[in-house]
Amino acid sequence: MNAAGNSANESDRRTGLSTGGKCGLWGCGGCALVIAVAIVISGVLLARWLTDNPETVSKLYGEQPTPQVLIQPGGVVRMISDEWMPDSTPVWSPEGGRIAISATPKINVFSFMRRPPPMIIDPRHQEEAGMRWVMEVMAPRVVIFDIAAGGERIAYQASAQRTGWPEEVAWFPDGRRLAVGVEHIPVNDEQQEMPPELWIVDIEKNETRRLADNVWGPNVSPNGRWIACRQPTGEEYETLVTVLDAQDGSELYAHHQHSGNTLWDVGGDVLYFFSYGTEEKARGWRKVQLPAGKLTTVEMKEVQVSRPARLTSAHELSAPGHGGGPEDKEETTYRLRVRDFAQGFCYYLTPHLGTDFWPRGVCLGGRYVLVEADEAFWVYRLADGKFYQVTDPASLDVGWRAQLDPSGTKVYLAEEDIFRIFTSGLSMPVMVLQLDEERILSQPGYAEPVLPSSENQEEN
Repeated sequence: MNAAGNSANESDRRTGLSTGGKCGLWGCGGCALVIAVAIVISGVLLARWLTDNPETVSKLYGEQPTPQVLIQPGGVVRMISDEWMPDSTPVWSPEGGRIAISATPKINVFSFMRRPPPMIIDPRHQEEAGMRWVMEVMAPRVVIFDIAAGGERIAYQASAQRTGWPEEVAWFPDGRRLAVGVEHIPVNDEQQEMPPELWIVDIEKNETRRLADNVWGPNVSPNGRWIACRQPTGEEYETLVTVLDAQDGSELYAHHQHSGNTLWDVGGDVLYFFSYGTEEKARGWRKVQLPAGKLTTVEMKEVQVSRPARLTSAHELSAPGHGGGPEDKEETTYRLRVRDFAQGFCYYLTPHLGTDFWPRGVCLGGRYVLVEADEAFWVYRLADGKFYQVTDPASLDVGWRAQLDPSGTKVYLAEEDIFRIFTSGLSMPVMVLQLDEERILSQPGYAEPVLPSSENQEEN
């Protein structure tokens, strides 16, 4: 049995789906499913009515639905699709032309009419038949959006024979394969709960193969030789970082304590991760050298750096809060921090700021850091230490799924308007923001990412 661990997510997002009771899907548990489907169909019918009545849409939304192209202060947003409900963090392909994500298809009332739930009279088979129908019609698929050429394709999909529920996705550096973490949902009360699995999907050959079990959260090394995963311990929220051979799934290394938050070095033979030990000595950053599996502690030293010229994706970014505890009379402040694991030191790029923000990654040739604050995107420019606005929260909700492409010029977005989601067949617009440095620098820079007001603009 092989083990597992995750990439840059610090918290596990495990999902499940309960089945009906002993009386079968349509006798007890199925009632909830029927009601849920009825609600969805009602929402779809309402969406169709709203489409035919644009003046009502305008009144409800305050504006027309998201257009195909949306101009923002620091770039241009382009609609990619509105036929899916993303369920996981999107991942860009190595060349930056495609996006892979686990997503649920848009629910269309006519698809239900063409393929209604199976009405099984025998109560012994009601539950299983109903669950298989749910998996085939409503379960997530791994979808690939082609940003450069347009279009989309399904790379992995559950079926009556393969009831796996894809959760997380990671690209191999060749851009031809995907590592997919799969959950298994019991189709009846008698079936034992199955452990998660790791699958490899060959996009060009349209082939899938199971690589390992009892693991999820794949993070493929830059050289394509190893996959860092998470392995459940049996305790809630606890996992062990594990490294597998990408060819045969054999285990090369498994940490013995609760751990996560993995990061590969650029060469792909060194993995950094955080160990959540209960004792002080067992807590902190570690690195393991592969394939030998030699483990060492990363001693991070804080140093003073005055505006580095560039950063890379190998630098770990965060914006920790300072102060603001129960006994602290001062409010919490935030600073943009950089960790360089290869050099073994960390430093701060900003002074203490009053605005809570979260760094999304290095962009525009390593000369900027994309941050999210006040439901909008900003960039921090290393050259002058100022923040520049990228998106306008009045016209665009950036959402938590936003991700930068490898070139640092494009950002995946999925607008999370709850009303629109439930009146559009449970879907949301999938968009790509193209960053425009000229537009960014045409604005005034600010000391911290706050929404510009007329007074601030006059001061600048």
